[in-house]
Amino acid sequence: MDREALAELVCDLYDARREARDYLEYWLQPDPEAAFEKVKEETVKKFFYSSGRTKGLPSATEIKKLVNDFSSISFDPEKTAALLLHIAETQASWLSARTTGYAAGLRSLERNVENARIYVEQSGLEEAFSLRLHRLGELLDDLRENPPA
Repeated sequence: MDREALAELVCDLYDARREARDYLEYWLQPDPEAAFEKVKEETVKKFFYSSGRTKGLPSATEIKKLVNDFSSISFDPEKTAALLLHIAETQASWLSARTTGYAAGLRSLERNVENARIYVEQSGLEEAFSLRLHRLGELLDDLRENPPA
């Protein structure tokens, strides 16, 4: 492929796929901190309306897509671990405000906490994230013991 054909392909890709556009824009001016803050905001929007009211439980696929999209531009395991923990913490806040769908939300939260724990351990980041994982464990225990009436 010559230079002109390659440029046209990149432009077509940019126009065709949001994920490609986000990826290309990130690598034109990489700002890992801004990308991290953006994905954290997207996470909150999955669980809460701007008014602070809770939305329905986002699907596991939606959450996995957030993590995968972020991981494709950020090659920092510490940021990915922080995102996984942020997702679980946000979901715990969401669950605390819910009265319906509690059982499904609790199971989903347990899976997300476990996924975060596994990622942290596999990445050798226990020291950096042990306190947050411990707090999430305590929060999970409290949510199990004191479901909403």
